[in-house]
Amino acid sequence: MRPACAVPVIPSRRRGTCLRRERIIGGLAERFKALVLKTSKGGTPSRVRIPDPPPSSQRNLEKGSLDATSDHCGTAFFTTVRIDTISSNGSQGSGTGFLFSHKVCEQNFPFVVTNKHVVMGMREGALSFLQSRDMQPTLGNGFRLRIDDWAQAWFGHPDPSVDIAVCPFAPLEAYIKQQHNVDLFYRYVLGDTIPTPEQIAEVDAVESVTFIGYPNGIWDSKNLLPVARRGTTASPIEVDFEGTPRFLIDASVFGGSSGSPVFILNQGSWARKHGGLVAVSRCYFVGVIAAVFFRTHLNQIISVPIPTQVQPMVQQQEMIDLGIVFKARTVVETIEAFLRAHNVDISSTVPKA
Repeated sequence: MRPACAVPVIPSRRRGTCLRRERIIGGLAERFKALVLKTSKGGTPSRVRIPDPPPSSQRNLEKGSLDATSDHCGTAFFTTVRIDTISSNGSQGSGTGFLFSHKVCEQNFPFVVTNKHVVMGMREGALSFLQSRDMQPTLGNGFRLRIDDWAQAWFGHPDPSVDIAVCPFAPLEAYIKQQHNVDLFYRYVLGDTIPTPEQIAEVDAVESVTFIGYPNGIWDSKNLLPVARRGTTASPIEVDFEGTPRFLIDASVFGGSSGSPVFILNQGSWARKHGGLVAVSRCYFVGVIAAVFFRTHLNQIISVPIPTQVQPMVQQQEMIDLGIVFKARTVVETIEAFLRAHNVDISSTVPKA
């Protein structure tokens, strides 16, 4: 199984496109701590709360974020962030991240989510965002933020075998606004889009899925938008594939797709598992693409994390169009592990299936 590969970075500046020169931000851990207020009992920190977000952040949360009844598939195009990296040997690559908001005690904690293999072990990295004007996206007008302590910016799932990593988004947005007076346009994937066990029971074994990202580094470089692709589930989402928090999709998954969010998106109506039609839109966030299956020259089927760089491949090695997706609950697990490490009381959160 190979992780979704990364690919050579497409130049940022194209005719008609303004992607602002990269800005450097460091000390993300300290910046996160600076954004939180600790209340205590008997001198012991008992809860961490982030102050009210900038008005633009709250507007992005309230207006059009991808929720469980979203009927606007176009919203999904604004949930992703392009990730560009430079490895220790100097090779360049790209992957996909997306914005996810996790609610604790009526407070939203926003994060950038991707795969561990996209960001960890890299020497440098940068995130590319769209700018906003009058609460609307300014297509083609972006902001590229380079993080100088890249490795320290990311927090991985505590299980080494779960390929999920997160980075707190609040310090990034605050820095961009305070230092450069730039408003960003984005949409969160909200936690309530993760299907409950009852909703999962209504999901068929074979469902159409949509994933958003930057396959082989391809994007609309003039408008700075990602690419949407579709496939179907190849193993039931309800079942943990090989006893792990994963399922398979039947889709062409290429380098740069690592970290892509995977959705079940039905506009207007959807068919019940056991018959009947429900006349309402449905939007479920079901997981994150991380790896693909290959057939080797010995006819062995192996799974490999999707590479982030384009690398020469032995001719006898063939993709078989099966992607591996870590379930959405692993994103919540990673965020809650991060919050616990920063003394956030998460006891009131409701576990997801």
